[in-house]
Order: sequence, then C-alpha cells, then structure tokens
Amino acid sequence: MARILYGIAGEGLGHCTRADLIGQRLLEAGNEVIFVGFGKAVPYLEERFGSRTRPIQGLGFCYKDDRIDHWRTFWAGLRRFPSIAKHNKQVLDLIAGQWTPDLVLSDFEPFSAWWARFKGLPVVSIDNEHVLTHCRVPMPPAGLLDRVIAKAIVRVYAFKADVYLILSFFDAAVTHPSAILAPPVVRPWLRNIEPKDGGYILLYISTGQHKEGCLEVLKRFERQRFVIYGFDEDATYGHCTLKRRSVEGFMADLASCSGVISSAGFSLITECLALGKPMLVLPVSGQYEQLLNAVQVQRLGIGIWSRQLSATAVERFLSYMAQPRHISRQVRLPDNEAFFVLLHQAASQVGVQIRC
Repeated sequence: MARILYGIAGEGLGHCTRADLIGQRLLEAGNEVIFVGFGKAVPYLEERFGSRTRPIQGLGFCYKDDRIDHWRTFWAGLRRFPSIAKHNKQVLDLIAGQWTPDLVLSDFEPFSAWWARFKGLPVVSIDNEHVLTHCRVPMPPAGLLDRVIAKAIVRVYAFKADVYLILSFFDAAVTHPSAILAPPVVRPWLRNIEPKDGGYILLYISTGQHKEGCLEVLKRFERQRFVIYGFDEDATYGHCTLKRRSVEGFMADLASCSGVISSAGFSLITECLALGKPMLVLPVSGQYEQLLNAVQVQRLGIGIWSRQLSATAVERFLSYMAQPRHISRQVRLPDNEAFFVLLHQAASQVGVQIRC
C-alpha cells in the first residue's frame, strides 16, 4: 500500500475523467490517495471522491474571439503566479504535515509536481501533452507559433518528473530516457455497455463556442437530432436538446449517439474510439496539442476535423458518417490493464510499491 498525492489539471474535464478511473482503481487496490486540483476539476473530483479532494489554485487560458490569447494568458499567469504558488504551497504543506505521500502523480497539474521536486518526493507524470516534447511525431505545419508556445509550456509542467507515462492513441517514437508510451485508458463503464445508434448526434461544447452561434449552424439540419452539452442549460430548441452537466447522463448519451462533435480533447477522442463513434473534432484555436489530435483523428480514419463549427463542416460530417469507415492499424486502442502494468512499473522505478 502506498500514499499517493494526485494532482489534476482543471482546464476541461478530460484530466478529471482520467483521474476518476485511475484514482478509483488505486483506492480499490488499497492505496491511500488524496486529490488536489483547480477549476473544473474541483466539483468533479468532490462529486467522485468527497473529502479526499483538496482544492488548490491554478493557471488557466484567456480567450479572445474563440481563440486562446497567449499574451493575455502569459501576463495574467505572471501576475497571479506568486500568490497562487504561495497559497498552493500552504495547502500542500498542510497535507504533508498530516499525511506524508510516498509518491506524487501529476496529470498536467504543475504545482503538485513542482512542490514534490522541492520536497524530494518522487514524481510520475501521467498525461498526453508530453507527446509534444518527449516523442517524435509528424507535427502539423500550421500554427508554428502555437507549437513553440505549447512545447515551452509543456516543458515546465511536471518539472523534472522521474517518469513520464505518455498516453497516446497514435504511434510515436519516444525520445526521452524517462518517458514511456502508454495506451489510452477509458472508464470501466465503456467495457460494460453495448453501444447503439440512437439516431442523434452528440455535441460536447467545452469552450470557445456560443450557444446562439451553435444553434444558428444546426438549425439548417432540421432532419437531424442533436443533443448538446456544455451550455449548462436544460432546454429544447426544435431538433436540438440542451442538457446540463451530468456525468451519468453524458455517458448514456455518448453510448447511444450516432456520432460526436466536440473539441479535439484527448479523453473524449479515446472514449469515442472505444465505442466506435465517428467524430467531427474542432480543435480549440491556439491550442496546438488539440490541432495535433485533430490531424491524427483524420489521418487514422477515426473521424474528420474542421477549424470551426460551420454548416459546411456538419454537412461533411453527415456525409462521412454515411460512408464505410476504414480505421488505420496504427491506432493505439485503449487498454486499461496494460496501462496499470506500466504505472506499477513506473512507481517501482522510483522505489515505490503501489497496488493497482
């Protein structure tokens, strides 16, 4: 049994859903786990893990015209960093004063990883973002500045982790001696459900999209039903049904949809891959990792991508869904058991024996 401090990023919900799966598995195996996170991660983790969750503060993106504004993000982060770092150190020191962790896991949450390095605690990074810096993959030629910025940000996250477990749904050559390429993981419910085609398209709007603009695009497709998450509203507008955030509700709708339209976040892509759901992915402008995911989705035959939600993009997607699909053999399918073998291996490398 090991004591594990688990830091989770709060931008989007992909990091939370992954931590939900991994954290539950670690707890069920008999380990002690405390979760720290910020932003959207906090209510999600509190719902799943209750008092094991400790809120901290974090850095987030600033947006302008549905695009990440890198300069505003940089200056806002620089201005807030000293107070955030001081606050988080107090929270983490308080946890350590009552409960000393044997190991720190970081899912793209920087403060827990930085704190662990200064305390001399072993750190294992678990995320998909380090594929940008610790692997060799064909990079999309567009967005060179976004690529440079993204790689710079990733390099300071999980600062000098002892091991990097990099999850990927596509093949990549590892270039860092402490990196291990791991298969994606998906929540267990996906393995216990029979997907079906309920005749509707599921939209997950995580950021950068306005309700009015979304509905304006979709109103042109009156014969197609849409179920939409992300606007925190229960309402019906003709053939479009909006739903408030619900983990269980979203899972059920994902399993029964005909296809998915969403940003190019890693976790939802892998869940759609596991369920065999075709995708139209819309990478958040200025977020290079999502652009890389989007290009790989189309290259591997999992779906198609577009710069933005538009009538043309939806028409292309409906046409794509109506045709036979050919998924590349280079796809790395989700494999929970293989991942946990690698996690156990990573912990053993730093002298910590965990049960998983």
